[in-house]
Amino acid sequence: MAIDRERIDAILAARHSYYGGRAIPIRHDTRWYPGVSDMLRNQLSPEMRILDVGCGDGAMLLELAPLVHSGVGIDYDPEHIGFAEAARQAL
Repeated sequence: MAIDRERIDAILAARHSYYGGRAIPIRHDTRWYPGVSDMLRNQLSPEMRILDVGCGDGAMLLELAPLVHSGVGIDYDPEHIGFAEAARQAL
């Protein structure tokens, strides 16, 4: 099976066929957030350094940051990183 470079580029540009060729909107979905935040809160200590892979808008990392020594969030989507950076600067 050959790699369809055009299809790969479309996927990376968030133009998926099941969205009719439209860009996928970024959404802030926090339905799972309270339970995960509470679970993590009980596992953290002030000497820890945490890495949040797929940090999205950074909300969880920013909420938990006072409980740890330091934290870094990474995300594939530059727009999400922009949201996280704006939220950090607003503190």
